[in-house]
Amino acid sequence: MSTLPGGRLAPPPPVTRVAAGGLAFLIASVFAFVWATTATLEKLSEPQRSQNMLSQLLREPYRQGLQEAQRTQAGSPVVGDEDLVTFSIDRSAARDVNVATVLAERRAGELYANGLPRDPGIRRRTSMVFPRAFLNVFTASRHKNLKPAKTAALIGAATGFLLCAVIATGAARFLLPGAAAGMGWMLVNYHLRLINFWIERDAPGGLLIRGQFRVASFDARRQLVFVTVTLVVAGMVFRSLRGPMRVVMRSAQRHAEAPAETANSEEAPA
Repeated sequence: MSTLPGGRLAPPPPVTRVAAGGLAFLIASVFAFVWATTATLEKLSEPQRSQNMLSQLLREPYRQGLQEAQRTQAGSPVVGDEDLVTFSIDRSAARDVNVATVLAERRAGELYANGLPRDPGIRRRTSMVFPRAFLNVFTASRHKNLKPAKTAALIGAATGFLLCAVIATGAARFLLPGAAAGMGWMLVNYHLRLINFWIERDAPGGLLIRGQFRVASFDARRQLVFVTVTLVVAGMVFRSLRGPMRVVMRSAQRHAEAPAETANSEEAPA
């Protein structure tokens, strides 16, 4: 339905307006998605959450490293220095079933504060099922960089919404930016589905990371839904009130013009 004056019988909008409106819609949708993604990664890289996930991912590599060191090394302490798994511990303490958890938590704190070391290539731990680029998200430096990135994406999304409102006419001034926010929400949910396919349920820490992604994205998705619903409702209210308001304005205009016409008729010569 056209939102230009004339309703259903209105002529179609110019091609340039349609093209500009579609481009503004895509810009707003992409920036809304980028904002929600950076907000999710910012929450995901918070200190407590990041160290918890890193320690979960490191427990199995540390357990395997300790078993291998005890089997291949003589004497005490047993030492490991392979990719992210580094330790030097007394042989008797290495037999404790909980020592892998303690070492993994300690190493997770170090990695979060100092960042991950360079990828060793062939010496990479095969039990680390996630790529190094993904693990780099769980570091303090990435957490600090994500805040300005989120602010920049928010400015881009707001600019896109404003362009949609300026280019569109009538109720579409609200409906078009609302649809862009809704598209951003759909893109976020689509990528969350892809994460569930990419992160295997049975992988070490897989279920934890799946759940943390959904929890970290909750606030961003909720805000996109709020913007979408608010703008769509505003557009519907504007459309429902537009007809009565136009009637009232025309009636007021006729009442204002009536005294002027009467005065002109009285002043006219007989």
